[in-house]
Amino acid sequence: MKPHVHLHLVTNNLPDLMAAIRALNMNEVLVGVPEKNDTRDEADGPNNAEIAYIQNTGSPVHNIPARSFLAEGVENVQDRITKRLWQTAQKALEGDVVSVEKGLIGVGQIAVDGVKDKILTGPFQGLAPRTLAARRKRGVTRTEPLRDTGQMINAMTFVLRKRRKKGK
Repeated sequence: MKPHVHLHLVTNNLPDLMAAIRALNMNEVLVGVPEKNDTRDEADGPNNAEIAYIQNTGSPVHNIPARSFLAEGVENVQDRITKRLWQTAQKALEGDVVSVEKGLIGVGQIAVDGVKDKILTGPFQGLAPRTLAARRKRGVTRTEPLRDTGQMINAMTFVLRKRRKKGK
């Protein structure tokens, strides 16, 4: 009778698991207009980030109503974001750092798509007659808010960065 030999290979996946969980926990996805995208073709006047802020929150001083596209755009795709985060967390539990980063990048792209869709579909309070007249004077016939030159929507993106410590 021949002896039976069973070989069990045991690997320690703990370092990969901890690295993947750290990658998930220590990174954040920010959506909007980062500094590198804030310049506009016109040198004078506000930049893309300032215009996005003013349009998103409104400016009573300038009679500009709030047209909340950032938070609402992300909220509109929350189910897709949640699904992607769940998949990314599963990859973290497998110790797959590369897939965690790819998952977070995917979350950012989903959020940007939601924001851009909100800008394109609204609904938002209409433009003032004075704004429409100024557009017509420049030869622009579009009447939708947030869609004058296309520079702001094209500046919308996301960044993946290391989470800052509280208090900094």
